[in-house]
Amino acid sequence: YGQKYANNVARRLVLPAHREGGQVQFIPRPVNFDKQAGDIAPLLSVIKASLDESWTIARMAKVTHISERSLLRKFKATTGDTPKNWLVLERISLVKELLELGSLSVQEIAFRSGFMTAETLRHHFRRQLGVSPLSYRAQFKS
Repeated sequence: YGQKYANNVARRLVLPAHREGGQVQFIPRPVNFDKQAGDIAPLLSVIKASLDESWTIARMAKVTHISERSLLRKFKATTGDTPKNWLVLERISLVKELLELGSLSVQEIAFRSGFMTAETLRHHFRRQLGVSPLSYRAQFKS
């Protein structure tokens, strides 16, 4: 089935996928919030489908037709995180997938994931995973 499938299975089993060194396992985050998200489920789906766009609290509230304060409360109750942190983690998940599967430049990946600049992507990536994007990519090359 290929490298993507093998890496996904290895992550689910929390086994190393032919990686050297003491690299931490990267377990994918759940993708389906439909049953537990209630009012904001459509918002989460829209954001996941357009991570490259700018997502402010005001825009999120407008999409869900609720106040910003209600959105923040419901978002925290549903995801366990703030909208900003959740968005960064979703973007990092997309970055990891793009790094594993392709040969796009870090700048192109930054643009496609909504980080917009390679510097911003590198900052968040290293902060979340403890490695640079290129080091992460090197772990998945054959």
